[in-house]
Amino acid sequence: VIISFEVVKNGTFVIKNIQLQDRGQYLCTAQNTFGSDRMVITLAVLTQPPKIIGPHSREVPVYLGKAISLDCVASGKPQAQISWILPDRTFVRDVGALDRSASLLANGTLRIQSANFSSKGDYRCIASNAAGADTVTFHIHVAALPPTINEEASESIVIQEGRSVYVHCTAKGEPAPVLKWTLPAGVHVKPSQILGRRLFVFPNGTLYIKNISPEDSGRYECSVTNAVGAARRDMELFQVQVLMMPPKIEHLATAQKRVTSGENFQVDCVASGLPDPEVSWSLPDGTMINNALQSDDSGTRSRRYVIFGNGTLLLQQMGKKDEGDYTCHAKNELGEDEMKVSIKVGPDFPRITSKAQLLLTARLGESAYMTCQATGEPPPTIVWLSPSNDVITSSSTKYQTLDDGTLVIKKVTLADQGKYACVARSSAGDDIKNIKIQVEPREPHINEQGGRSSMKVLAVSYQTTLLDCRAEGKPEPRISWLHYTADTCLIWTTGKRPMHF
Repeated sequence: VIISFEVVKNGTFVIKNIQLQDRGQYLCTAQNTFGSDRMVITLAVLTQPPKIIGPHSREVPVYLGKAISLDCVASGKPQAQISWILPDRTFVRDVGALDRSASLLANGTLRIQSANFSSKGDYRCIASNAAGADTVTFHIHVAALPPTINEEASESIVIQEGRSVYVHCTAKGEPAPVLKWTLPAGVHVKPSQILGRRLFVFPNGTLYIKNISPEDSGRYECSVTNAVGAARRDMELFQVQVLMMPPKIEHLATAQKRVTSGENFQVDCVASGLPDPEVSWSLPDGTMINNALQSDDSGTRSRRYVIFGNGTLLLQQMGKKDEGDYTCHAKNELGEDEMKVSIKVGPDFPRITSKAQLLLTARLGESAYMTCQATGEPPPTIVWLSPSNDVITSSSTKYQTLDDGTLVIKKVTLADQGKYACVARSSAGDDIKNIKIQVEPREPHINEQGGRSSMKVLAVSYQTTLLDCRAEGKPEPRISWLHYTADTCLIWTTGKRPMHF
């Protein structure tokens, strides 16, 4: 027996697991030999009638054979108890299986395992407690789709002996249809079933026949069925013997090609035949290459020639030595065909490899070096132009041109300042690089000697004498001469009259 009421020693009245019916007035009295006292307490029990979450009427479509769960979630105080009224007026309250097709879960959800046409109707969920009740009605509609096949209803396939074939049969319907293939001999094959070593039906219904033979010819039928209908698809398989054909190459419109030096070039070789011919290429030097053997020029070049699976030949970084006849050979058991392509490598315009050196600072009296390297086909010639646009020749004593095109200016003077032009020239064209030379500032040096110097000169009376005073420096120095006599001093300055002191 569960005791719901208890009075503790201090006089407190305890009500356990309070229910709605426990509400009302409670009288507490206290008495002794001197008298008594009393207190009236009115107890109100808080309650909340059930409230089912969501709309009170719901339309629920379901396909034939599919499972469905009817959720009935309710709030309330005390917690609401869930019960159901089925379309046949059956009242369900106890958790567990009702029959083979339906069950009531602990959370109040009603689950139908496999819907059938008798499952349609109104299902009423009732949530109730001491404070009231709430209901929701589920209107279940059971639908079905007869099976259909996505592919055409009939098909004829003509195939060569020894090949393999895939025949598709994709079906849909509700409930999911059952598929099977019927072979010409009347044998039935279902999805994921293997017949012998050559015939298999994939789970999606596709029929696969490997290595077709004459006995495989005939009528194949794919049939699909479900509870509300059926559909079928017919396939007629014809096995034919195709005569073997010798190779035939589609010849190019022009057998002569011109390629710019340094560029890549590819030439196609489209060959047909039965069986498929093997394609190979012979190079101008007689070397034969194919898909299994790619030429690498004995290690001197890295895979300059590449053959793709379709027979196309790729020639990389063509040079003058790559000119010549390239022959494509297509060969099978019945014969051979060939196609010759003559390739000429055209000139490559001269290109100066580096044009970064545009300003050069040189020191007076020292040599200056200006680099100029160029590529091209044919190899270009390097020509230098001085600031006065004169061609600098190899016979010059002032300049020297090295084998790599570098120009050397010997013992730089102020007169060597200016813009020099390097011209890379060949029969294909020109390329130009300009370099400006400027001289570093420096104190004057007389007669290429630094510091003070003196010399003696002997002259013959009544003859002309030259006193040499060649001065270099930057900025360009001004030259003055001083001549001392017993009573005067004469000063001559470049471009001015003499002065007397």
